[in-house]
Amino acid sequence: MSQKNVYALLVGVNAYAPPVPRLKGCVADVEAVQAYLKALPAVKLHEVLLHEVLLLDGEATKANIVDQFLLHLGQAGPDDVALFYFCGHGAREAANQVFWNASPSRALQCLVPFDGIVTGIIADKELRFLIHQISQKQPHIITIFDCCHSGQNTRSGTDEVMARRIDGILPERKWEDFIFGKKIRPADFEKRPISELLPEGRHVQIAAALPTESAYERNGHGVFTQMLLEVLQRSDNRVTYYDLQSRIRQYVKNNFKQTPQVYASEEADSELFRFFLDLEAGAGAPLYGNVYERDNGWYIDLGHLHGISAQARTAKVVADGGAEYTAKLGKILSSETQLLFEQKLPSGTLYKGFIDGFLSSPIKVFVAPAEGYAAAAQLLQAAWNAGGANIHPTATEYEADYTVVVDKQGFVITPAEKNHRPLVAPVKELTASGAKTAMLYLRHIAQWEFVKNLHNPNSFLFKKFPVEIEFYQVGADGKDRRLELHNDLVNPVFDPAVNGGSIKIRLVNTYDKPLFVSLIYLSMRFRVFTGLLPQGIVELQPNTDCWIRDGKPVKLTLEEEVLHFKDTESVTYLKLIASTHFVDVKRFDQIELPAPLEKPDRAGRETSDYDPDASDWVTRLVAVNIENPEVTG
Repeated sequence: MSQKNVYALLVGVNAYAPPVPRLKGCVADVEAVQAYLKALPAVKLHEVLLHEVLLLDGEATKANIVDQFLLHLGQAGPDDVALFYFCGHGAREAANQVFWNASPSRALQCLVPFDGIVTGIIADKELRFLIHQISQKQPHIITIFDCCHSGQNTRSGTDEVMARRIDGILPERKWEDFIFGKKIRPADFEKRPISELLPEGRHVQIAAALPTESAYERNGHGVFTQMLLEVLQRSDNRVTYYDLQSRIRQYVKNNFKQTPQVYASEEADSELFRFFLDLEAGAGAPLYGNVYERDNGWYIDLGHLHGISAQARTAKVVADGGAEYTAKLGKILSSETQLLFEQKLPSGTLYKGFIDGFLSSPIKVFVAPAEGYAAAAQLLQAAWNAGGANIHPTATEYEADYTVVVDKQGFVITPAEKNHRPLVAPVKELTASGAKTAMLYLRHIAQWEFVKNLHNPNSFLFKKFPVEIEFYQVGADGKDRRLELHNDLVNPVFDPAVNGGSIKIRLVNTYDKPLFVSLIYLSMRFRVFTGLLPQGIVELQPNTDCWIRDGKPVKLTLEEEVLHFKDTESVTYLKLIASTHFVDVKRFDQIELPAPLEKPDRAGRETSDYDPDASDWVTRLVAVNIENPEVTG
C-alpha cells in the first residue's frame, strides 16, 4: 500500500492584542482539524501519512506563517497534498492602484496573524505569491480559511456568537511591507499583467463566507469548521469539493448569514471534482441536488434557476446508506424546491436528490435514418424512451432544432436541415450502447441550451441591464481598440499574422447597489465554462468595474471544424448574469463534447414597489462572431 503524504500547516489565533478583539474558538478549531486529519483511514491504495505543523496564538506571527508555508508545505511533491488552514480574524486593506483591475472593491482581503493589523496582516496577493512558490513541485494544494474578510452585520442569538472580522478598511501599506515588495515593483504592473507578475498557482480554496459576509463562531467553535468536519465525517470522506460547498452551505445558511465558498484557480476547474484531500480518483461533475429538512418540511437545493420546471413531477431521493425514496415536487422557488413525501424520512441523514431533466431546456430533434438503418433508429428510440427528458421528437425536419442522421457513419448529430455538418463526433457503434451515448450527447446539448436561454421573465428591479460589457481587441502594436457591441453581437477580427489575436473584456456595474456578476462561456462544442471570473462570480460595488481574467488577453481561435467544413464564421456565446444575491453558477459547468473531426472518447456530462431587500436577477446573451478569413477574406 502506497502512502499519501499530507503536509498540513494549521494556524489558529485567539489571543489577539488590543485593539484587535480576542476570539475564543480558533485554537479549538485547529485542534479539531488536526484530530480529523490524524483519524483519516487508509483509502483504497493509499495510507494517509500526516506531517503537520501547528502555529497557535503567539507562534502564529506573519514571519512564522510565511516561513512554514515555504519550508513545510514546500516539501510536498506531485503525489502529495499541501494543506493550509487559517482560523482567526480577517480584514480588508486599501489596495494599491496597481491591483484595482484585479480587486474591483479596491480593497485587499487579508488574514490577521497574531502580530496585528499594522505590518502583520497577510494580503490575498501575498498568499497568491506563496501558493505559486510551492506549486512548482505540482502537489495538490488546498487552502481553508475560517475567517471573514469583511462584513457589516453581526447576528445575535441566545448562544454566545462572535464574528471573526475587523470592521472598516485598513490604510494602504508601504509597498516594501509586501513579502514580494523587493522582487516586484509597482512600475512593473504598467508593462505586465498581474497574471504574469503574480501568477496563480494551481490550487483549491475553501472559505467560510463571501467577502461581504462575516464568519461566525458559536460556543467556542467556528460554525464553518464545525460544519465542514461534520459533512466530511458523515460522508465517509468521500465527497468532492464541488459537492462539499453545497452541503456545507445548507448546514450553515439556516442559522447564519454566511455563504461558504469553494474556488478552483484558473485552468484548474477539474480540481473541483476531485475528492477532498485527493484521497480518491477523480470524479465526474455531480448532477444531483442536496436534500435537507427545514421548517418541518423537506427541500432540494435546485429551483427555477437550475431548470426545474412545472413539467417535472417527481424526485428520487437516495440516503447515504442506499435507501431510496420518491417525492412529489411542491412549490418551486428560485434556488430550491419543496419535496412532498408520503412516508416519513429519518432526520439527521444526508440525502441526494435526482430530478430528471433539470439544468436543461426542451430541444426538438428529428431522426433521419438512411435506407436500411431503421433498426438502428429503433435502438435510438428505445434509449430516448428510457432517458430523453426535455428532448422532443418532430415529424418534420424544418420544425426541429437538431437532426440525428443514422447511416453508415453511425449516429450523427447535425443542425436541422444541415445534414452535411456534424456538430460533434459521430457515435460509430449502431448498437444499444451507442444509442445511449447519442442520447447522452443530446441531453448534454439540452443542458447547454438551458444556460444559453436562461432568463428571468419576472425581473422587476432593473429598468435596463445593470452591467455593461465592453470588448477590446489587442492590436499587433499592443494597444487596445474598443470593439462595437451592436444588438448583443461583437465581431473581433481573427488575424493569422498574429496567431489569431486576442481580446480583453471589462464589466462595469452601472446599478446603484452591489451586484453579483457572472460571465459564462458557451463553446461551439457545447462546453459551459464559468471560470472566466474567480469562483465563477464577482461582487461589483456600484460604479466599479472588473476585467475578465485580471485583464489578461483572451486568445481568439477558429475551431478546426470551422476551417474543415468552410463555415463562414465561428459563433460562440457569453452569458452575462447580474443578480442582487449570490448565484451558484458552478452548477452549470460542463465539459465539451468530442469534436466532429476526432474519434469520440466519452460523453460529456433549464411591477411592484421597490423593496430594498428584494431579490432579483437578469441575464444577457452576447454572441462572439469570428469570421473565417479562408471563406470571407
